Amino acid sequence: ISTSISTSISTSISTITSSSSTFVSPSPAGSVASLLSSEVETSAAPLTSSSSLSSGGGGDSADCLTVPCQRTLIVFDIDGTLVQSTTRPTPNARKHDFRICTGHYVHKRPNYWRAVQMLLEDPRFDVAVWTAAPPHYAADMIANLVPSQYVSQLKFVWDSRKIDVVRPRESVSELFLSEFRHALSTTVVPKRASTSTSISTSSTSSSSSHTRTRTRDSSSSSTSTASTSASSEKRRGERGEKGEKEEEVEEPAVYDFDDLNPSQQSAYSSLQSGRPFAVKKLKKVLSITDLPLSRILHIDDKPETFCLNPRNGIPVSRYLVEPFSTPPSLFDDEMMMLVEYLSMIAPKVEGDRVDGKHHTHWKEEVMQAREEKKRQEKMGGR
Repeated sequence: ISTSISTSISTSISTITSSSSTFVSPSPAGSVASLLSSEVETSAAPLTSSSSLSSGGGGDSADCLTVPCQRTLIVFDIDGTLVQSTTRPTPNARKHDFRICTGHYVHKRPNYWRAVQMLLEDPRFDVAVWTAAPPHYAADMIANLVPSQYVSQLKFVWDSRKIDVVRPRESVSELFLSEFRHALSTTVVPKRASTSTSISTSSTSSSSSHTRTRTRDSSSSSTSTASTSASSEKRRGERGEKGEKEEEVEEPAVYDFDDLNPSQQSAYSSLQSGRPFAVKKLKKVLSITDLPLSRILHIDDKPETFCLNPRNGIPVSRYLVEPFSTPPSLFDDEMMMLVEYLSMIAPKVEGDRVDGKHHTHWKEEVMQAREEKKRQEKMGGR
């Protein structure tokens, strides 16, 4: 991602509309159908912290059998996170695992089901699925990825009908920009001076030129900024000479691009380039759960999808099928590392949060924990 960004995020959007994909869905079969609905109120069974406990959890999960369980909802994406889906067979790669109704060839991520099953059977966690794909695609994927006896344990399966699609080249709703500014203000420390790698939440720039221009001449932008500052100083001086009382105006927040969470960097870069992107607003989940936002985590390979809830997102590497020469089970340990990390950060007492920090470097934390465990085992064996 380029760090030479000096233009500001525009909030003066004339058209306040929210784009979302709409698909006509054939009736999904089986128990998956009950999890797929276009209505928020009926799209999922209510999530409750008093769900029946299952055996099989690891780590401290046994404590949940004797004390009120501090459950955490884990929301999985599908494409790129649990599987790779392509419209034609991948050359020089292992045979696909299955095909779905749309004709896509699907490769399962190694250990994906082992990881999901461990979370489903761990009383500390609830599991749900939220994909940007159309309903019939989502239903067919779930039918092939989740054994029928486990489908009912998923708290909900959401598809593209719950997605907000941001289309910078058409229109960006003021609601999204307001929520994006709020996410910045609660997760990033603002700078007081603009630099070559800073961005601003000022609403002074033109929305049309901002959302439809891929590149902008940096010298022209700097000159314009300097001219605007000079004009402002001149007006202040004139008002001061006339004895007019100048009204205090709050300065727009300025942030260093490098300080942004990767999800916010990705979303901002998409706004700059005009590339459409999907956003999953976790506050929608709050309408069907008694869990607070501080106990919900979103797993996705596209970090911009949780740009409005950056501390609730855990980014995973996009799963890509490799050639036969590299056995998948040897190079992709992402799902099992994820289970280890979730066990590390799982709330243990009332009031514990899972959104108290960014999860950008979660894999490094798992590797450090593994190394520490090996070191302790080595010292204990002496």
